[in-house]
Amino acid sequence: MQIETGPERTTRWASAWKATERVFMARRGVVALGCVVLASLAFRLHVAHECSFWLDEVLTHLGVLKSWPQVLRGPSRGHPPLMYVLVKVASYVFGTSETGLRSASLIFGCLSDV
Repeated sequence: MQIETGPERTTRWASAWKATERVFMARRGVVALGCVVLASLAFRLHVAHECSFWLDEVLTHLGVLKSWPQVLRGPSRGHPPLMYVLVKVASYVFGTSETGLRSASLIFGCLSDV
């Protein structure tokens, strides 16, 4: 087994580096946006974990514990049930802990950064 030395090895690494740099530079906006969204998610998760429920979140939690037909009717005539449906679906995926019930808001909050 021979170890490559000399200009061939250097040229191969240089061309690989240039190709990687070209791909990164073409997508630097996407990478920057991804970093902003991840930082936003980390901050939102920290705050959601540190704070206890507010009154409206407690009422949403109580509404989500009802059966699907009751959730789809909504809490009142003037209040559409979309948030309750989203939180109920999120509670199946993420659980019914405080952070789990806030997950729908966390996800849409991060999407609003985009």
